[in-house]
Amino acid sequence: LCGITGAPDRHAAQKVALGAEKSVPWERAPKTWSVVERLKADGYAVIGLETGKGALPIQKFRPPQKVAVVVGNEVTGITPSLRKRIDAVAKIPMHGIKESFNVAVAAGIALYAFRHA
Repeated sequence: LCGITGAPDRHAAQKVALGAEKSVPWERAPKTWSVVERLKADGYAVIGLETGKGALPIQKFRPPQKVAVVVGNEVTGITPSLRKRIDAVAKIPMHGIKESFNVAVAAGIALYAFRHA
């Protein structure tokens, strides 16, 4: 977990998770780029999730076995400096005039799609 993100050790998150927070390993890191570099060194493909130029529609994306997903800020997306470090960008096609999902919703959609790709 990086940036402005609720963590499982917060009471509000524990209340919503109903104990599930105890079964998923997690960590907080001060710099997202350092986590991305470490994951890549460990053999993960790092996929950004946003609607930017060059993003492949998620239903056409076929992730490798070891994949990590970076979900950008709901307003500004993934920073340009971080985007240079990731391997590919996938987008969730949307209908209507608004092109933004809540970060948790976008992550859930992507993880489900990648799991069933």
